[in-house]
Amino acid sequence: MKIEIPRDDDVDRLKDTINRHDLGQSIAEWIEEHLDREATEELIGSILGHIEACRIAGIYTIDITQAIEKHDQWSKSEA
Repeated sequence: MKIEIPRDDDVDRLKDTINRHDLGQSIAEWIEEHLDREATEELIGSILGHIEACRIAGIYTIDITQAIEKHDQWSKSEA
């Protein structure tokens, strides 16, 4: 699943829209609902780090499922 990372000048507008209409879903809720797995602090931190690294690199579309798979590969190699 691909997601769009908002550009800095869009963040405030998007937050306002989300809050005004009670929209959105946390990353943890999305992981549990769509991937049927526990959203650990480590996994969420890894995803947020991946999103931030992409944003800094000027990449504004990422595949969230691929980011989770990379995290899983890294976790297995660390064990």
